[in-house]
Amino acid sequence: MKKIILSLTLLLFISPAFATETICTQPQSIAVVDGMVCDFCAQGLIKTFKKNENVSDVKIDLTTKKVTILMKPGTSIEDTEIAKNIDYSGYKLVSIDHACNKKS
Repeated sequence: MKKIILSLTLLLFISPAFATETICTQPQSIAVVDGMVCDFCAQGLIKTFKKNENVSDVKIDLTTKKVTILMKPGTSIEDTEIAKNIDYSGYKLVSIDHACNKKS
């Protein structure tokens, strides 16, 4: 019985250290796009992506050619839709990566 109580006590104190559940507060997709060279290019992509009701914001870095698409919490956009929007805007998709702003 003492071993059970000791085990439960240790488990009670050790468990919070291993509990690293994270909550995604804002999912995002980062697309590398070839062909963007100016602010006009960026504005066209922003306008295209903001038509999607799941998108909360779009940030573009012309230096790195990255388009960061921030989604509303609990939503997402398929990679095929991202690729289609980029192609529709006249640019070439190089890669897509996914990230998440997390809150512990």
